[in-house]
Amino acid sequence: ALALLSAAVLAVMSAMLTTTTTTLAQLELPPLQHATPLPLEAPKLKGECTLWGDPHYKTFDGGRPSFYGEGEYYIIKADGIRIQGRYMGTRYTAGLAATRKVAVGGDFIEGHVIAVGALEEGPVTVDGVPVLEEFPSSYDLRLQGGSGVIKYTAEGRLVDDAASVWEKRVVHMELPRGVYLEVFRWKNYLDLRIEMPPQPNQDGSCGNFNGRASDDTTEA
Repeated sequence: ALALLSAAVLAVMSAMLTTTTTTLAQLELPPLQHATPLPLEAPKLKGECTLWGDPHYKTFDGGRPSFYGEGEYYIIKADGIRIQGRYMGTRYTAGLAATRKVAVGGDFIEGHVIAVGALEEGPVTVDGVPVLEEFPSSYDLRLQGGSGVIKYTAEGRLVDDAASVWEKRVVHMELPRGVYLEVFRWKNYLDLRIEMPPQPNQDGSCGNFNGRASDDTTEA
């Protein structure tokens, strides 16, 4: 009788173990799913373009074209951004063209036009209206979609050290899309520094900002 009881107990225990094993197998967890992190967009680094004298350029990519002829040319031409320069000869440059005036416009400043000329060209204007008539002074463009401030001071790192003999009159433009200009106003010409990140469809005398200096030329 004891043998029969032991056999029955062993049979029940074996059945319980089988059921437990099956239950545990059914409770296996699915493998962990590792979420793919979203790529972070790297900030666009600013570059610098400078022009001075009659006029010589150092483009965003380090090219060194020179423009000796008179005329009006795009310094920067990109989607929504237009910066133009007027080059004219002076008796101080033996007839070679120097930058006499710079105009900034486009959708990025909501259609306004900022014009800065040499000192003998008269006051700085916004949409044809004189501004910054006192020195030093500042002017707010009051843009709806961003900040736009123009300052007129004696501060600024010279583009051309040869101009250090003159008193500085510098127009600073802090504009949307990371665009910053310093315009050094001398008696009859300008020196200019532009700092900005690359822009869509960029071209002009400051180059196309593609990392290659070899294609920054005076050709249209």
